[in-house]
Amino acid sequence: MSEDARRRKRSVWHGGRTDAAVFGVERDESVRPWTDPITTDVGAIADPLEGYAADGEETRQAILESDGDAVALSDDLIFEWTDRLAATEGIYAEPASAASVAAVDADVFDPEDTVVSLVTGHGLKESHGDAPDPTPVGDDPDRLRSVLLD
Repeated sequence: MSEDARRRKRSVWHGGRTDAAVFGVERDESVRPWTDPITTDVGAIADPLEGYAADGEETRQAILESDGDAVALSDDLIFEWTDRLAATEGIYAEPASAASVAAVDADVFDPEDTVVSLVTGHGLKESHGDAPDPTPVGDDPDRLRSVLLD
């Protein structure tokens, strides 16, 4: 693989509360549990890594070894993309998962970059704003059809 084709990893984090792994990248320090106040409403990003800071250190090392970056995103941009994915793609994503797509909108990639945004968490894990409450349908296929199509 040529030097130009070398892959870089980018970590997405919330701009109002520095993720423990990203904090480690910025300060060139090993990751430690986050003890400062958490200022984000994006629950999965607000994880202080208490009891498993080694996972954050693994992330930090992957970023450093790939000559990667960390990307700061606001709650507003993350929630905007959570809503856009639902409205335009039919994907009800957990906000932290929608952050990977929001990063593309943050204009941090070069036009020639190949970008893959993984959306792995579903919105029922953590809904926000005006998200509708789920409608229980049980195991009745007619009820499911009625809820989805009526």
